[in-house]
Amino acid sequence: MYQVEINKQSVQNHMQYDWWKYLVAILLTIAIWNFTTMRIEDRKIPKDARMEIYLVGDFLFDNDIVDSVSEDILNNITSLQKLDIINIPVANLTEQIKKLEQNEKTAMGEKTDVPEDENTGQAGEEDSAVKQPEMDPQLSYMGEQKLAAIIGSRSGDIFLFERDRYEVYAKNGAFMPLDDNVDRLSPYIKNKDELEELKIKGEEDDQPKLYGVPADSISLFDGSGYDTDGKVVCIMAYTNIPDKSMDVLEWLLSNGKQTK
Repeated sequence: MYQVEINKQSVQNHMQYDWWKYLVAILLTIAIWNFTTMRIEDRKIPKDARMEIYLVGDFLFDNDIVDSVSEDILNNITSLQKLDIINIPVANLTEQIKKLEQNEKTAMGEKTDVPEDENTGQAGEEDSAVKQPEMDPQLSYMGEQKLAAIIGSRSGDIFLFERDRYEVYAKNGAFMPLDDNVDRLSPYIKNKDELEELKIKGEEDDQPKLYGVPADSISLFDGSGYDTDGKVVCIMAYTNIPDKSMDVLEWLLSNGKQTK
């Protein structure tokens, strides 16, 4: 029978060529330990003391800013023990529809109306001073799948969406009506006329209701990559902490000036 001879030279050779396997095993053990510890700690926190905020749309590239916002909320709204702010990068819904329509026309041999930049002759926007980089289609697709799974599993308490996506979900009853809290929230809204524009008549509504408010007054995420301009902030209809969600919504709109 063949026997492996273990000596100093064989051990050195083994460590020289297989050291990375031990490094992977150590890192994997640490990761599993941290994940297990976090899950155990999370179970100790009551459900009504946890909250999730989802930033849907732009890609978030500075998590330190978001972590700081999360910490500030926990320091000011002491009824919460855990708050996660989670980014879901997805392309703008209207842009996706336009791109699909253009692709269909191109496939059928039709010309597409794409505005050209007067200076370069290239397709582009009129104001090119600041442009968000075009989102990778694969990243956007993954974001769409993640968003559908999260809402389908009734996860998350507060969401920020682009306006078109907000209207789609509002019509399907995804959000909690905010009509009774207009007086509380309106002082932080830049353009109060938008409140009337954001009223949506859902499938089960007798009349239009306010399911979200403009998020453009929120400057807490400036510099993080997430642009609140044109976004709508909403509270999910299925949240089990509506009062705390309203407190956090007011805190966000006031940029941390309103404390509880």
